[in-house]
Parts: sequence; structure tokens; C-alpha cells
Amino acid sequence: MKNISKKEITELNSKEKLKTTINTYIQCVKEASDSNIPKIKTRNKIAIPWWTEELNKLKKEMTVKKRRISYAASRRRRYVVEQYLEIKNKYEEEVAQAQINSWKKFCSKQDRESLWDGIYRVIRKTSKKHEDVLLIREGKSLDAKESVKYVAETFFPDDNLENEIPEQYHTRMKANKMCTQTTDDIWDVPFTATELQFATSSFYPRKAPGSDGLTADICAAAINVDEQIFLALLNKCLELSYFPDPWKEATVLALRKPGKTDYSLAKSYRPIGLLSVMGKILEKMMVRRLKYYILPKLNPRQYGFVPQRCTEDSLYDLVLHIKNNLRNKKISIVISLDIEEAFDSAWWPAIKNRLMEIKCPVNLRRLVNSYFTDRKVKVRHANEVFTKNNTKGCIQGSIGGAISWNLLLDPLLNELEERGVYCQAFADDIVLIFSGHVTSDIKVNVDQTLSHIYEWGLKNKLKFAP
Repeated sequence: MKNISKKEITELNSKEKLKTTINTYIQCVKEASDSNIPKIKTRNKIAIPWWTEELNKLKKEMTVKKRRISYAASRRRRYVVEQYLEIKNKYEEEVAQAQINSWKKFCSKQDRESLWDGIYRVIRKTSKKHEDVLLIREGKSLDAKESVKYVAETFFPDDNLENEIPEQYHTRMKANKMCTQTTDDIWDVPFTATELQFATSSFYPRKAPGSDGLTADICAAAINVDEQIFLALLNKCLELSYFPDPWKEATVLALRKPGKTDYSLAKSYRPIGLLSVMGKILEKMMVRRLKYYILPKLNPRQYGFVPQRCTEDSLYDLVLHIKNNLRNKKISIVISLDIEEAFDSAWWPAIKNRLMEIKCPVNLRRLVNSYFTDRKVKVRHANEVFTKNNTKGCIQGSIGGAISWNLLLDPLLNELEERGVYCQAFADDIVLIFSGHVTSDIKVNVDQTLSHIYEWGLKNKLKFAP
């Protein structure tokens, strides 16, 4: 890589020098891609996957023969019509066969894009595009700049430090010590080339890039030129506990939620964050390390974002528990809870404390702390852009959002289990089952448990949907 060597990277001794080197690396990749990859021109026509040059020739020939009918003499008209019908039948048969072959190929291909991803991609390309609607806030119509600001404030609210209750203040003060090394702390080993190869190859090349405009295939090609240079950069990030600033800025698009009747409301949209692929590579490697320490200690009642667990497992265990209660002549009460705007409200100090509690290696904790520091979102809506700091929540589209949420919710599942309450969680959805022989006793247990859950949510700045 131009002007960068592995030796120079290993000798870096400050975050500022590392930041400059990473910016240089990114700029080199941009310049190389700009000079070697032709720009894609905007095309209004949608490419048909089964269309071929042979079909194009047949279509032109059919069109020519069709025109000849109107000019043919009476004695030749029958012959000309027969020629046209012959080529028309041939064209239609070839088109039908091409469509069948294309569909079979589409269904049987094996790559990182699943069958449904491909179908949704086709739907997105062929569906009608809608212009962004200006929003309404508390009965007042907003202009474009006010609308995009409203979207940003709705989905990325600030972590309010004012009026914190003592428990919240204590949690924040404790989280400030997450980078402090104790005598029993361990250090995680440097990232390996195998980890880098796995992370780099895991991204589908057609996914939208972040603000740097570098797609997954461009990043993979750049990294493969000299894998050891990029690996040295990531290991220096781990060593100096620095998650690069350019990789912490998300470009956020507000996508319409299907089936909504009024798109002048901010809640009718779903924010999707586009992050730098290089940053996502580092994030994926960091998260895989975190999972090594976190997953064995997670409560088994969490079924969401956990390897080899899915909704079918959750439903099977739930039904089995209810059947056992019925068999034992017990009354069962099922309560479902949903945490309001869970991922947007995930409180970072609580997540940091959990990393300390499970004895996560100190260098990984420090890298996570840098990951949560000085994050920014650049929200686009109605042809306007609004940039603001991101101080809580998990960006939809990030790699670490799922494990961060599971880490945050885990103490509640443990506390419910200690209280003897059967519970299940699938991401931010929680199911509770209360059982017994006496209705009044069950009611007391329900009231006490729901009160405990409310207090837990209050301490962690989370609200439960009504």
C-alpha cells in the first residue's frame, strides 16, 4: 500500500498517528477505485435477467414481418401472415423457455444472497418509488429541514443526563471505570489473518456502502492486495483501544414501513444505517471475540440472536411448559411484554457495566468504549441532511446491535428466573408464564413481578409498550 508499511504501523504509539494512517489508507483505496473502476451511469431501464441478444434479433425479425402484412399484395397476404405467425410462435416459445431457465438458475444458485433477498431486491427495483413526504409534528406542518431534523430526533434521541435517578447515576459512574485495569483482568490476543478473511468474505458485495462509498467487493480487493497491512491496522486499533472516527458515522435512510396510511408521521418510517464496510469488518471481528466471552454466560431463556436457536425452539419450549402445567392441573397466565423502541433506547452505560461483570478482556472493553464514543448519524430525508451525535441505542444495520441488546437484557432474565417465574425472550419481546393452583396467589406474583420489571426498566432507561 502506497506510503504505508506494516513496520510503520507497528511503530505507531498514539491514537492521533493511527487516525492519520487509517485516513491515508482509506484515501488510497478511494483513489485506486476512482482511477480503475468506471462510474456506473444512471439507467432508467430495468435490466431483464433472461433477455438475450438472440431474443432481441427474433423480436426485430418478428416486428419486420408484422409490418410487411400491411404492405403485402392480396395474393401474397396469406403467405406473409403465415410467415409472421411462424416467427411469432417461435419468439414466444423462446421467451417462455428463457424465463423458465432463468428462474431455475435463480432458485438453484448458491451465494451469500438468499432466495428471498433476491426476490425483495427485484421487488425494490420494479416497485414505484415514492418521494419523501414532509412531516407533521403536533399538528404543525414542517418544511424539509424541519422534517429531517424531526426524523433524527425521533429515532436517535439524546441520552438525557438531567434528572437521572440515583440508580442511573450510579450505573453511569460505574461505566466510566470500564477502561480501568484490575489485577484479575486479562488481555485478549491480537486478531488473526483467519478472522480477517472470514469477516471480509462475509459481506455481500451488492449491499449499499457507507459514507465513504466503498462497497464490500472494493474493500475486499484492497485488503487482499496486502492483507498484513490492514490486519496490522486493526490490531493497532485493538492495542490502542481506538475505533476509527470515520467508521463511526452512519448514513441513515428513513424507509417507509409497509401498510401505513399516513407517511407524514415519523413513526411510519424505519431508519436503516449505512456504515463503512471497513468499519464493519473491524466491528464483526470485535463482536466475534465478544461472543466468545458472552454467549456461554447468557441466560438460556434468550432465543433471539443466539446461534442454533430460533422461534421454533422458543414456541416448542413454551407450549411444552404450558402442557406440563395443564397436566399438573395448574392455572397458567401468559403475559407478553414489548420494550418500546428497544434498540433505539439501548443504554450504553448499562452495556459497558455488563462487559465488566462478565470479565471481558480489558483491551476488548476499551475498544468497545471507543466504539461507543463520538458516534454520529447523518440522516437523509426530503432531499435534506441532518447530522447529530448519537449517544444511545444501536444503529439498525450495525453488527454489534444484537449482542449488545442481549447483554443488556440478560440481568432481567436472570432475576426473573431467581424469582421462580418462567420467562422467554426473543430479542426485545418477553413472555412470562405464571402458574399455580390458586388464582389469588398467582395475581400477587404477577403484580410483584411486573413491578420488579418496571423498576428494572426505569434503572436502565427503558420503557415497556402499553
